[in-house]
Amino acid sequence: MRHAFVVGLATLLGGCVNASYVAMLPAPDGDSGSLLVANPAGQHLLQTPGQAVSLGPGAPRPLQLPAWQVERDFVAAQAALPPAVERYRLYFEGAGLTLTERSEANIGHLLNRIRHRAPVAISVIGHTDRLGGRDLNHRTGLLRAQQVADRLRAEGIQASSLIELRVGSHGEDDPLIDTPDETAEPRNRRVEVMLR
Repeated sequence: MRHAFVVGLATLLGGCVNASYVAMLPAPDGDSGSLLVANPAGQHLLQTPGQAVSLGPGAPRPLQLPAWQVERDFVAAQAALPPAVERYRLYFEGAGLTLTERSEANIGHLLNRIRHRAPVAISVIGHTDRLGGRDLNHRTGLLRAQQVADRLRAEGIQASSLIELRVGSHGEDDPLIDTPDETAEPRNRRVEVMLR
């Protein structure tokens, strides 16, 4: 629920009451979630962007604020938030270490985003489908992740005070698509790259 709500100082009820209030802000992914707020008038559930409730004495029930007011009142708070986590999936052909053509084409975009975000912490996690044994799949996932990390390094992405690069494997243990054992599933043969 990061980015889902912010506490700030603002004027509610047409400018007649100065009070601290809580408001739901739009989340970057479109899912703002919900927030239970307690004030002197009781508990209130905020569920939609722009919905707000005062925290002060004589607090009214939640009300819907116009988008311009939320933007104005929370511009400084939103500017202080760190960028949202970016996630990328790179897929592999068969059981091997060859990226699909589409994933190969996405490497350039990923490199641009890393350079744009610095400072950045990069997690590169390898995954497999459920064909083969657990230990073999863990090693395959790690080889895939190391291959992607090596590719990033070859393109100039080096660990430094501005860039942290971590590599790991979940093997078959964190599938996108849940399958029975010994089942081939191309969407599970992937490396997930997260930029924080």
